[in-house]
Amino acid sequence: MATSGLISSTMTAGEFMTLAMQEIGALGAGETPTGDEYEAMLPRLNFMLKTWQSKGCNLWRETNGTVTIPADAASGTLDPRIIDVQAARVVTGNNEIQMQRWENGEYRQIPNKAQTGTPIAFYIDKQRDAVNMYVWPVPSVETTVKIDYARVIEDVTATTDNLDVPQQWIETVYMCLAARCAALFGATRVDPATVGEIKQRAAELESDLLNMDRPASLIFSSAIMGGW
Repeated sequence: MATSGLISSTMTAGEFMTLAMQEIGALGAGETPTGDEYEAMLPRLNFMLKTWQSKGCNLWRETNGTVTIPADAASGTLDPRIIDVQAARVVTGNNEIQMQRWENGEYRQIPNKAQTGTPIAFYIDKQRDAVNMYVWPVPSVETTVKIDYARVIEDVTATTDNLDVPQQWIETVYMCLAARCAALFGATRVDPATVGEIKQRAAELESDLLNMDRPASLIFSSAIMGGW
């Protein structure tokens, strides 16, 4: 699957881990983690990146593609790397017809889900192992739908991997990783006061970037909901 040029960091996972350990004082300047330390930090780095996915879509994870809805089928299966679909358009010749997004309750209320025609609405059914896109009405011919979607953050499998984050996220990643991994190294290697300062700084960086690096519609919606 093609990805945007904005998602490539020039730093490897190992370099992020080194910076994180140096930040909390577990390593000195010029030192690098041991193999065991790399191994312990790698899953925590992945957990952190995956947790950020649950906090809303980031602009650098937005991309587009197509899904094919078979003739007389109410749904099509999406790539499992797709987390959510923000918008969809039915392709008819040279034209693209915007579809309305429905949530589960709206889709369930349709009295005749087998009605055929050109789809005008879609519903995303997210299961543990698959993501399905339901459309209504059901197309009588194979139909191509263009989608704008949010994808997963790529797994980090080795210390030599470049992280799937844009440049502006570099400080946030290693500071948050430092805060998460401080307990690994114990009080003899890490100063509790320093850790407290790092955790506060990491929380501020994460909050600022999550708010900055989201689609405008999501920021607007969050602002409205916060006022209720």
